[in-house]
Amino acid sequence: MLPEQVWDSVGDPSRYRYRHDQGTNSATPLAWTHAEYVKLVRSLTDKRVWDHYPVVDAKLRD
Repeated sequence: MLPEQVWDSVGDPSRYRYRHDQGTNSATPLAWTHAEYVKLVRSLTDKRVWDHYPVVDAKLRD
């Protein structure tokens, strides 16, 4: 599991009765963390940033 899916004992466990290293039911397949990992792997494979949008880059340069 990726970090956001596992309770790390921070905070009050009483509401959901989590145990340390127990899943938190917060993630579904290809949740945000998974998607970011996939984008990172794709960028490394392509040797360039995969989710780069030229229109954003142009706007930032103005």
